[in-house]
Amino acid sequence: MSLSDRFIKRPVLTTVCSILIVLVGLIAIPTLPIENLPNIAPPQIQVTATYGGANSVVTEQAVTNVLEQQINGVPGAAYISSLSTNTGSSTVNVFFDEGTDINIDQVNVQNRVSLAMPQLPSQVSSTGVSVIQTTPSILLAYQVSSSQGQFDSAYLNGLIYEQLFYQLERIPGVAQATLFGGSNPAFWLFVDPDKLSANQLTADQVVAAVRSQNAVAVGGLVGGPPAGGNQMFSYPILVKDNGNLVSVEELNKLIVGRTPQGNLLRLQDVGEATYGFNSFATQGTDIHGYPAITVGVYQTPSSNALQVSEAVVELMNQFTSQVPPGVTVNEIYNVGQFIESAVDGVTDALGLAIVLVLVILFLFLQDWRATIVPSLAIPISLVGTFAFIKVFGFSINQLTLLGLVLATGLVVDDAIVVIEAVAKNLEKGMKPRQAALECMGELIGALIATSLVLMAVFVPVAFYPGGIGIIYRQFALTIAFSIAISTFNALTFSPMMAGLILKAEKPPRPEGWSWTVAGVVVGLAFGRFSAASFGIGAYVFGVLLFGFAGSRLGWIFEQFNSLFQRLEKAYVRLVGFLISKRRFILAGLAGGIVLTAIAFNALPTAFIPEEDQGYGLGIFQLQNGASLTQTQKVADEIAAIVKEEEDITAASFISGAGFNGNSPDQGLFFFGLKPPISAPVPNTRRLRLSIVSMPSSPSSARVWQRRLSRRQSLVSRLRVASISSSMT
Repeated sequence: MSLSDRFIKRPVLTTVCSILIVLVGLIAIPTLPIENLPNIAPPQIQVTATYGGANSVVTEQAVTNVLEQQINGVPGAAYISSLSTNTGSSTVNVFFDEGTDINIDQVNVQNRVSLAMPQLPSQVSSTGVSVIQTTPSILLAYQVSSSQGQFDSAYLNGLIYEQLFYQLERIPGVAQATLFGGSNPAFWLFVDPDKLSANQLTADQVVAAVRSQNAVAVGGLVGGPPAGGNQMFSYPILVKDNGNLVSVEELNKLIVGRTPQGNLLRLQDVGEATYGFNSFATQGTDIHGYPAITVGVYQTPSSNALQVSEAVVELMNQFTSQVPPGVTVNEIYNVGQFIESAVDGVTDALGLAIVLVLVILFLFLQDWRATIVPSLAIPISLVGTFAFIKVFGFSINQLTLLGLVLATGLVVDDAIVVIEAVAKNLEKGMKPRQAALECMGELIGALIATSLVLMAVFVPVAFYPGGIGIIYRQFALTIAFSIAISTFNALTFSPMMAGLILKAEKPPRPEGWSWTVAGVVVGLAFGRFSAASFGIGAYVFGVLLFGFAGSRLGWIFEQFNSLFQRLEKAYVRLVGFLISKRRFILAGLAGGIVLTAIAFNALPTAFIPEEDQGYGLGIFQLQNGASLTQTQKVADEIAAIVKEEEDITAASFISGAGFNGNSPDQGLFFFGLKPPISAPVPNTRRLRLSIVSMPSSPSSARVWQRRLSRRQSLVSRLRVASISSSMT
């Protein structure tokens, strides 16, 4: 009695097992995160603090060192990097070992920062120290500007904070929303020292006046406890704006003292209040040179990129519909669109592979009953694989889907072996169930051994260390999971189905309109999964080809069998000839191995295939110590160059900003490109800009990267610049 006998004799049990595998996979699919490729970046926690007015040396000594000393040794940390800038900004990035829980990592870092708080300057403690999860890449970037430059950056920044910023950070999956060229809104009080001296005032007295008159005031209750008497009602005393000064007008009317003559002295008499930013370390402009704020959205490492992207786009559309006339909101780029397109492309390839596998199975087996058995192995194995993907913490990405595409041809092999063995026993006169029971006693060892050999090819890849292991682990194990499920299916469901539906007699010649209809359905399925690459013509071609094949199946089978017999005879003759020339064959094999080794060393290497995502990021650096004004002038010159490129849809330039921290002598810019279909091939023109990470892809982003890079010489005062088109 073999392992499969129980399942063959109990078809209901076997069917329920297969249905459960499919159901668990279907339940897992909606819960899986979707991304372009597996995340290879280690978990990262970012700690930021601001010491207003301090230079980089003071910030390093008073803030960064204090934070680093406490954070050092946090459990699971791989390494720590920090940056202190001349604007008083302190950033400490803590990178953790792969596999740690980023939520626990954040809690551990937060606890260490709490220990450091008493040692930090009071100014830093009062503004707070943020501890957030972060990722190295931006998922979406939007630009908020004005049509004619009629709104300044302070107004746009306040508008974003009032109607957009906090709503963005509430979206599930958004780790952080960063405003490039903006910061927390703030009121600034500028005083004239001559007027202060004339009125015998100091700046400290002005600060004291602000603190005393800009404080939360509690009015209490009239008639509330412990008041006695026959009071029937209690009335709260309302204080306008809770005692806070909330406008420029109120701040200008702030009483700061008295004149020597005894008159009240207000802030507007010795200076003025303005509305602006908490920090003026950066300045942002659009491609026309108008003030602009760039909104960058980062996602959490375990979130679904498509869901986050869709939620952000919906919120941005709502924000766009509510902004005042003249305010413009433009999408610079959206990586979610590329991920969706990439996943759809691989999904179409998977669907097309399934259609072709079924057609080839039917062409060789020439029996619809025999074709059903291995055909059912495909959805059971592939859908069930998603349950393992969920358990192992993987995601739906191009590599896992590619693994499923390759597994489509592998998961039917065992079922075909079972079908052939049962068919042989049927030819001997056995009944279907008896034929299935008889053959499985002989096949169990072979099926398990074959599957283990296949899995042995892929499973070792899962143990590769570092980024390579992270990338290809999901690809290899996805194939291994599907093979494991297909083996279980071949030992249980396939022999049970073969014992139920296979017949001993030869199937009749396929004729009639039903086969034509079946061919049309197959043609429609072929067109559905090919239309993305070949257009609507794929439907027409598929329907005509497979519809015609369905109406002529009998003749096609005859021609195929005749051709296959001739190929079989030719193969036998070829094998005999090769055996007689085995010395030359072995020499050719050795030469092929040598050529393979030479080609392996000669071909260019890359971490993963490069793909054009339709946007670019640029960084420009002036000489050390350059002012923000000079950096802004360089940004304007770069903007003038970028503006000439017709296929750049939107661009944003931020002076004083950088991905590793802000500094007045540096800047960065983003630009988005038209889709490759609508963007013509650019003509070669003068170009120059020093390149940082240059992939070799003929895609549009790569071409525009070269065009802009070669024009660096047109920008004055520029020491070095880099443009990196977004490739993966």
